[in-house]
Amino acid sequence: MKIEKLTDNKIRVIINLEDLKKNNLDFNTIMEKPIESQKLFLEMLLKAEKEVGFYTEG
Repeated sequence: MKIEKLTDNKIRVIINLEDLKKNNLDFNTIMEKPIESQKLFLEMLLKAEKEVGFYTEG
């Protein structure tokens, strides 16, 4: 997973197949069952906070 801070309120996240496999996800699961992809989303936010200082509210 690669995270790049574009602005104070915008990031770019690049997810590779290894990240998806680690979270037992594929493209169809993400599109059809978004609740199952929530763990990956939260992981992305935590990593963005640690690596590039991107903080969210709420």
